[in-house]
Amino acid sequence: MSSAVIPFQLSVSGRGPANYVVRAFAAGRGAEAPLALPDPRADVEALSLAVGRALFPGPVRQLLIDVARGADEAGARVQIQLYAAPDLAALPWEWATLGQSRPWRPAVREDYTLVRSGELRAPPRPLPISGPARLLIACAPGAEAEIAPLGHALADAVRAGRLVVDLLRDTDPLALRQALADEPCHMLHVIATDARGQGDAARLRLGRGLDGAGLAAMLADHPDLRLVTLAAGADADPTALSAVANRLHDDLGITAVALGGLDSAQVAGFCGPCYAAIAAGDPVDLAVTDGRAALESQEGPWGAPRLWLVPGTEALFTFAPAPARAQPEAESAAAPPRLPVGTPLRPRRASAAMSRALQTARAFVVDTTMVDATTVGKPVKRQRAAPSRSPFLQPRLIALAAAILVLITLVSRVLPSSAAGEGEPGLAPLPTLRPSVTSAPPPGPASVPEPRTFFSTVVAAGDTLESIARRAGSDPAALAALNRLLPGETLRPGRPLVVPVYHEGEALPLAPIIKQGNPDQPLVALTFDIEIDDTSLYTILEALDAHQARGTFFVTGRWVKSFPAAAKAIVSRGHELGNHSLTHPAFSAIGADGAVSELAETERLVREITGASTRPYFRFPYGDSTPQMVETIGRAGYVAYHWSADDAAIPAWLQQVAADPARARGAILLMHGRQSTAAALPGYLERMKALGLQPVTLSQVLR
Repeated sequence: MSSAVIPFQLSVSGRGPANYVVRAFAAGRGAEAPLALPDPRADVEALSLAVGRALFPGPVRQLLIDVARGADEAGARVQIQLYAAPDLAALPWEWATLGQSRPWRPAVREDYTLVRSGELRAPPRPLPISGPARLLIACAPGAEAEIAPLGHALADAVRAGRLVVDLLRDTDPLALRQALADEPCHMLHVIATDARGQGDAARLRLGRGLDGAGLAAMLADHPDLRLVTLAAGADADPTALSAVANRLHDDLGITAVALGGLDSAQVAGFCGPCYAAIAAGDPVDLAVTDGRAALESQEGPWGAPRLWLVPGTEALFTFAPAPARAQPEAESAAAPPRLPVGTPLRPRRASAAMSRALQTARAFVVDTTMVDATTVGKPVKRQRAAPSRSPFLQPRLIALAAAILVLITLVSRVLPSSAAGEGEPGLAPLPTLRPSVTSAPPPGPASVPEPRTFFSTVVAAGDTLESIARRAGSDPAALAALNRLLPGETLRPGRPLVVPVYHEGEALPLAPIIKQGNPDQPLVALTFDIEIDDTSLYTILEALDAHQARGTFFVTGRWVKSFPAAAKAIVSRGHELGNHSLTHPAFSAIGADGAVSELAETERLVREITGASTRPYFRFPYGDSTPQMVETIGRAGYVAYHWSADDAAIPAWLQQVAADPARARGAILLMHGRQSTAAALPGYLERMKALGLQPVTLSQVLR
């Protein structure tokens, strides 16, 4: 699709129904006609035809036909820019459709986009980005059901390394302000629980009420933020969402989208292709049209999404190749640069391949256009940049590295280490920062023979490894190794276990998602979700080294493949690995087979690259789980772990612990691979030490 835009300006204004008019300006010509207001209560087809007749009466329609022909000849596209008077802005102009047997819908045609505009202002330049676009999803309390469909819809763009998504749960205005200050973003998607009111009195329900002026004031200090999308469920008032979006646009000149009248599945159906197109470098009006077209193909309310745009700001971003930087280890793949904004949630990436322009699947095919019976030509298709090759290590280098790793492992088994001491013979000790520790670690999960299946359970009073193995058809030594138990360790009642099954036995009670370790010890588990790049990882490792602390790092398979040296550094410094899926999808939407595949491929990559195992620790991306998925991951050899507090909540949690130290016992803290986390971590560790708490791994906090 050509980037050349021919603006077709439509102004709807007047005083009272008898004086409303439509004025059109394009290519140096003008036309006007009386405006016959449509009835917004009509059904979809009748409404779209009525809006089309109102917006494009005879003289205006003829001018549009002439401009469309000229655009076809010039290889350009038409952008219909709608300027509606305040008392007419609430009408659903996006439903404009002309024609009877061959409907023409400018709201869903990629060469006739429809946008709303406000005050004329100088358009800002596109924001240069070296790496993926960063999207923050801010979800109000009570709106969690909207998250999983949206995360699933964004999966392809995230897998492609084009989009990074952060999720802020239980959002209120204060939490949103703090999140934007800590981790700025390029795009903001707000999920409110409700929206009510009209004009400047319109408010979003975001924990508490927030009007357009308040939201605009909050966002004014974030110049890198270029798009705000507002959603609030199908029962919210669409005009209220539109009023808030219009206020943002008027006050800041920011591009805004209102998704009133859509349920969670429809919001996801719109946002998937829309955000993917933006992240691929498409103009935002074409991206929104992709979303509208996807809704139309699903027979959804394609005229519901509304876009506010300053003419000339269609290109929100320019994507530059990520410059190479030195890696701490020679075998590392090139990593993306330190970016000024954002940190991922789920997200799954091909990290070093951020700069490639990937092909984006089209949601629909547009036929020859017709305005009434007049042909105005075929739409000009968008041109995508040819994809460039990913800078991952070549297969031969991977094979060579694997061969060297195997050789080193064999040598270490044949030649016993002098540091082995009285440990298990033939097992090389893990690298450690404490040279005085000379005993080799006990066998770990990677040493467990492959069982028939697994299941997860919880230790009951009086249970021993022998009694559990006897009842479940397992093996005591395999149970101990798989669950990272110390030699002779007594099983604590309430402790979760993964049980490898080798022969017939009885089913034991299923382990739930674990949110706390041993409540009788002043231990706190440090856990980190690592999924995008390694720019902050080494700073985190250095902080842990300086405080002689160890943690558990939940990694995605894609991250391990992209940053093998960083993954090895985690293991070599004595930390644990956990499984965070391959591509960071919403597990409630991928099915049991998809879940097993995500876990297995991540485990394969981790073992191949680091020699370690992620079992038995797993964390659901986005915290998105179902009871069926908890059972599925148990049968794959994992227990799911949640958290007591995450990055944003840790400062408040520490204050609460100071008042009530008992609440910290066995806590599980969740942090991410972010610059803000790396900067705050030393302070967290000092504070815990002052409170008499010992930061440890998951293995330790479970004992």
